[in-house]
Amino acid sequence: MFDNIMQHITWLWQQPQLINLNYALPGLLFIVIISIVILPIPIETLMLTSLTLAKHWHYSLPTLICVFLIGTYVGLHVGYGIGYWLEHLLEPWLLKKLRLSPLQWQIKLVQFKRFRLLILLFGLFIPGFRHVIGILAGASRMRYRTFALSAFMSTTLWVGSFTIAGWLLGR
Repeated sequence: MFDNIMQHITWLWQQPQLINLNYALPGLLFIVIISIVILPIPIETLMLTSLTLAKHWHYSLPTLICVFLIGTYVGLHVGYGIGYWLEHLLEPWLLKKLRLSPLQWQIKLVQFKRFRLLILLFGLFIPGFRHVIGILAGASRMRYRTFALSAFMSTTLWVGSFTIAGWLLGR
Protein backbone atom coordinates (compact mmCIF):
# COMPACT_ATOMS: atom_id res chain seq x y z
CA MET A 1 0.00 0.00 0.00
CA PHE A 2 2.81 2.41 0.90
CA ASP A 3 4.54 1.66 -2.41
CA ASN A 4 1.35 2.47 -4.30
CA ILE A 5 1.01 5.82 -2.50
CA MET A 6 4.66 6.66 -3.18
CA GLN A 7 4.19 5.78 -6.87
CA HIS A 8 1.25 8.19 -7.10
CA ILE A 9 3.18 10.96 -5.34
CA THR A 10 6.20 10.35 -7.57
CA TRP A 11 4.06 10.43 -10.71
CA LEU A 12 2.30 13.62 -9.61
CA TRP A 13 5.55 15.43 -8.84
CA GLN A 14 7.10 14.34 -12.12
CA GLN A 15 4.36 16.08 -14.11
CA PRO A 16 5.67 19.61 -14.71
CA GLN A 17 2.35 20.84 -16.09
CA LEU A 18 0.59 20.00 -12.80
CA ILE A 19 2.93 21.99 -10.58
CA ASN A 20 3.58 25.66 -11.08
CA LEU A 21 7.27 25.82 -10.25
CA ASN A 22 7.06 29.55 -9.51
CA TYR A 23 5.10 28.80 -6.34
CA ALA A 24 6.68 25.49 -5.37
CA LEU A 25 9.33 26.84 -2.97
CA PRO A 26 7.10 29.35 -1.12
CA GLY A 27 4.39 26.69 -0.92
CA LEU A 28 6.86 24.14 0.39
CA LEU A 29 8.13 26.63 2.96
CA PHE A 30 4.56 27.37 4.10
CA ILE A 31 3.76 23.65 4.38
CA VAL A 32 6.87 23.03 6.48
CA ILE A 33 6.09 25.92 8.86
CA ILE A 34 2.46 24.87 9.26
CA SER A 35 3.40 21.22 9.76
CA ILE A 36 5.85 22.10 12.54
CA VAL A 37 3.43 24.43 14.33
CA ILE A 38 -0.02 22.90 13.93
CA LEU A 39 -0.81 20.20 11.40
CA PRO A 40 0.47 16.66 11.81
CA ILE A 41 1.66 16.38 8.20
CA PRO A 42 4.27 13.64 7.73
CA ILE A 43 7.00 16.12 6.87
CA GLU A 44 9.64 13.37 6.74
CA THR A 45 7.90 11.84 3.72
CA LEU A 46 7.63 15.24 2.06
CA MET A 47 11.28 15.95 2.78
CA LEU A 48 12.51 12.59 1.45
CA THR A 49 10.33 12.76 -1.65
CA SER A 50 11.15 16.35 -2.55
CA LEU A 51 14.87 15.83 -2.01
CA THR A 52 14.75 12.64 -4.07
CA LEU A 53 12.87 14.38 -6.88
CA ALA A 54 14.90 17.62 -6.79
CA LYS A 55 16.27 17.00 -10.27
CA HIS A 56 12.73 16.72 -11.71
CA TRP A 57 11.77 20.04 -10.13
CA HIS A 58 14.90 21.70 -11.52
CA TYR A 59 15.84 22.95 -8.07
CA SER A 60 19.24 22.55 -6.56
CA LEU A 61 19.67 20.42 -3.51
CA PRO A 62 21.05 23.31 -1.38
CA THR A 63 17.95 25.39 -2.20
CA LEU A 64 15.61 22.67 -0.94
CA ILE A 65 17.76 22.10 2.13
CA CYS A 66 17.58 25.84 2.93
CA VAL A 67 13.79 25.78 2.53
CA PHE A 68 13.48 22.90 5.00
CA LEU A 69 15.96 24.47 7.44
CA ILE A 70 14.25 27.86 7.39
CA GLY A 71 10.74 26.38 7.55
CA THR A 72 11.55 24.14 10.51
CA TYR A 73 13.41 26.89 12.37
CA VAL A 74 10.63 29.43 11.83
CA GLY A 75 7.99 26.86 12.79
CA LEU A 76 9.75 26.14 16.08
CA HIS A 77 9.98 29.87 16.82
CA VAL A 78 6.30 30.41 16.06
CA GLY A 79 5.51 27.60 18.50
CA TYR A 80 7.78 29.22 21.09
CA GLY A 81 5.95 32.52 20.68
CA ILE A 82 2.58 30.82 21.01
CA GLY A 83 3.65 29.05 24.18
CA TYR A 84 5.29 32.15 25.66
CA TRP A 85 2.51 34.65 25.00
CA LEU A 86 -0.56 32.44 25.16
CA GLU A 87 0.42 30.08 27.97
CA HIS A 88 -2.53 31.01 30.17
CA LEU A 89 -5.00 30.75 27.29
CA LEU A 90 -3.57 27.46 26.02
CA GLU A 91 -3.21 25.78 29.39
CA PRO A 92 -6.88 24.76 29.82
CA TRP A 93 -7.00 23.52 26.21
CA LEU A 94 -3.76 21.53 26.60
CA LEU A 95 -4.93 20.08 29.92
CA LYS A 96 -8.12 18.89 28.26
CA LYS A 97 -6.36 17.51 25.15
CA LEU A 98 -3.59 15.77 27.10
CA ARG A 99 -5.95 14.71 29.90
CA LEU A 100 -3.79 16.20 32.63
CA SER A 101 -4.62 17.85 35.91
CA PRO A 102 -3.06 21.26 36.67
CA LEU A 103 -0.62 19.57 39.06
CA GLN A 104 0.40 17.06 36.40
CA TRP A 105 0.90 19.94 33.95
CA GLN A 106 3.27 21.68 36.37
CA ILE A 107 5.17 18.41 36.84
CA LYS A 108 5.49 18.06 33.04
CA LEU A 109 6.84 21.61 32.78
CA VAL A 110 9.42 20.85 35.49
CA GLN A 111 10.41 17.65 33.66
CA PHE A 112 10.69 19.61 30.44
CA LYS A 113 12.93 22.18 32.13
CA ARG A 114 15.13 19.36 33.41
CA PHE A 115 15.58 17.62 30.05
CA ARG A 116 14.90 20.52 27.71
CA LEU A 117 18.15 20.35 25.74
CA LEU A 118 17.74 16.64 24.98
CA ILE A 119 14.07 17.12 24.16
CA LEU A 120 14.81 20.02 21.84
CA LEU A 121 17.71 18.22 20.20
CA PHE A 122 15.95 14.91 19.48
CA GLY A 123 12.26 15.83 19.75
CA LEU A 124 11.94 16.64 16.05
CA PHE A 125 12.52 12.98 15.27
CA ILE A 126 9.37 11.97 17.17
CA PRO A 127 6.25 12.39 14.99
CA GLY A 128 3.48 14.21 16.80
CA PHE A 129 5.80 15.49 19.51
CA ARG A 130 7.49 18.07 17.30
CA HIS A 131 4.33 20.17 17.30
CA VAL A 132 4.51 20.61 21.07
CA ILE A 133 8.25 21.29 21.47
CA GLY A 134 8.18 25.01 20.75
CA ILE A 135 4.99 25.54 22.75
CA LEU A 136 6.45 23.74 25.77
CA ALA A 137 9.66 25.73 25.52
CA GLY A 138 7.71 29.00 25.48
CA ALA A 139 5.31 27.94 28.22
CA SER A 140 8.20 26.89 30.48
CA ARG A 141 9.76 30.36 29.96
CA MET A 142 12.95 28.89 28.56
CA ARG A 143 15.57 31.56 27.85
CA TYR A 144 15.25 32.65 24.24
CA ARG A 145 18.98 32.47 23.56
CA THR A 146 19.13 28.85 24.77
CA PHE A 147 16.02 27.98 22.77
CA ALA A 148 17.33 29.59 19.59
CA LEU A 149 20.68 27.80 19.79
CA SER A 150 19.19 24.39 20.56
CA ALA A 151 16.48 24.86 17.91
CA PHE A 152 19.18 25.64 15.35
CA MET A 153 21.16 22.55 16.32
CA SER A 154 18.13 20.26 16.29
CA THR A 155 16.89 21.66 12.98
CA THR A 156 20.29 21.15 11.40
CA LEU A 157 20.52 17.60 12.75
CA TRP A 158 16.97 16.70 11.67
CA VAL A 159 17.11 18.20 8.18
CA GLY A 160 20.67 16.94 7.70
CA SER A 161 19.78 13.35 8.48
CA PHE A 162 16.79 13.36 6.15
CA THR A 163 18.82 15.13 3.47
CA ILE A 164 21.37 12.35 3.54
CA ALA A 165 18.60 9.74 3.44
CA GLY A 166 16.84 11.50 0.54
CA TRP A 167 20.09 11.87 -1.36
CA LEU A 168 20.89 8.18 -0.87
CA LEU A 169 17.38 7.17 -2.00
CA GLY A 170 17.65 9.38 -5.08
CA ARG A 171 20.91 7.84 -6.29
